[in-house]
Amino acid sequence: MNKESLDIEYLNCIKTLEELQSVNNGNTDSLVSLLYQNLLSYKFQVENSRKNFENLFNIKETIKEKVESIFIDFFSNKKMFKEFEISKLNQMELSLEGWNNLLDVLPEFLTVASIFKFHGKVQIAFRKNVIVIDGLIRNDPYIETQRSIVNEVTKKLLKRNQLLTFSAADSERTGLSQLKLKLDCSFNPEQVYRIDLLERVGEKSLLGFPNNIANYIIDPTLESIAQKHLIVEIDQELNVRSNTDLLDSIALSSQKTLLHFNFLFNPVTLVLPSRGTISKKASLLAIGNNDSQNYGIINSERKQDVFFRFYTIDLFSLF
Repeated sequence: MNKESLDIEYLNCIKTLEELQSVNNGNTDSLVSLLYQNLLSYKFQVENSRKNFENLFNIKETIKEKVESIFIDFFSNKKMFKEFEISKLNQMELSLEGWNNLLDVLPEFLTVASIFKFHGKVQIAFRKNVIVIDGLIRNDPYIETQRSIVNEVTKKLLKRNQLLTFSAADSERTGLSQLKLKLDCSFNPEQVYRIDLLERVGEKSLLGFPNNIANYIIDPTLESIAQKHLIVEIDQELNVRSNTDLLDSIALSSQKTLLHFNFLFNPVTLVLPSRGTISKKASLLAIGNNDSQNYGIINSERKQDVFFRFYTIDLFSLF
């Protein structure tokens, strides 16, 4: 990575800090303010080390240390969490841009965590590109009143290509459920989930989605998605339709692929016309020139009397 790239990443980090400060409205007693103070400390460290260019190569490790510090400070609040256990960040494999994006969405993610009344020990696990908060919560009607806040946070994260999902299970203890909040940080702007559409005479079309949707491919027989919820289907002609009927109304075939996003309060199932593969975005964007259309970027190129088209869809705007 050259000096210019590092300068850009540095400025992105600083911009994030300033946005957090404006959102905080000067409330130094809030948890978000505490997060900001931790990030502010990091800002000063970077500004000082910037005098020596070689020190900037350690910026990723510095960010990791600060992320860990933010989580420790947040879950040390005894009024909200009685006990917690946190794993090391060594297993997380994010690019510098990925760490920067994580810093950008941490306040929203932890805001959702603070809504649930955890009982007993909370476990925080940092995996390859996912953060999991796991613990027992009280079955409290209060949670339902926070639906609008959770929906707003979920949409904000989606705009950053970060997916906030959950899983819940009954507990042996009366009045408690086991909850796992998951923040998926696996988005890679250099990759797409590519689907080859039906080839017509003289024309071949490719469809590209964010790479991280591949983590949500499911077996269509799973009972966990049997409940009524939003279903979005994209067919070979790039028609999009949505409904809340059960999946058998879609007349699934063996060629179709199902992806299930278990968002809090608003789960979504996406039905794609076929199975896809992870591809490098640059190789597809190189197909031709960009033209603005309803489906996002359309690139095209004629090769050996075959007209190629590459479509990308802003997937999460459909939800």
